[in-house]
Amino acid sequence: MEKEAQATIKYIGERLPKPDWETARDLVSSADRKGFVYLAKPNAQYAGKVLMMSDTHLVQQVGKNSAVAHDLSILENGPELERQFDNGEIKAGRTNIKVEYGQDRGKADIVTYNQQRAETVQTQAEKWAEQNITNSRSRETFLKHVRTFAQDMAKGQEPAKTLPDKAKVPEKTQAPQQQQRAR
Repeated sequence: MEKEAQATIKYIGERLPKPDWETARDLVSSADRKGFVYLAKPNAQYAGKVLMMSDTHLVQQVGKNSAVAHDLSILENGPELERQFDNGEIKAGRTNIKVEYGQDRGKADIVTYNQQRAETVQTQAEKWAEQNITNSRSRETFLKHVRTFAQDMAKGQEPAKTLPDKAKVPEKTQAPQQQQRAR
């Protein structure tokens, strides 16, 4: 039964060649757990760091011990991704990307960590609100705040500008003079 279910799952693209697959699997394996490398599925979205790029695939980490191999020939911007990787614009283990698939094609975009994290936070908060906030008006208000927060989070932090506050600057005061008494 399980084999039949696996046979009906449709994947997008060709399999990763075995030597590249083994390298990718080793990158997501830990000392106590073997890693898994999957092919992308239709109508799916993946976000995470680029682990490696071969001649045919881009491998992206999507979990602690899991990765997805994206067939570059299926991605609309596959040649552009190869160029960016070769030029050092995409760095293994450092660059985050988001890959979105339709029925049989996909597209990858470079995203900052903040953008990726903001999307995750927003998605999780929306799911939580649907399950836990029964009042529709309260739920909508909560989601409005979550969306605003996620937008701010995606922008990242700008350096804080410190302006001197005159109220905080201590003024010079004279020490009280001691009066000497005449004896």
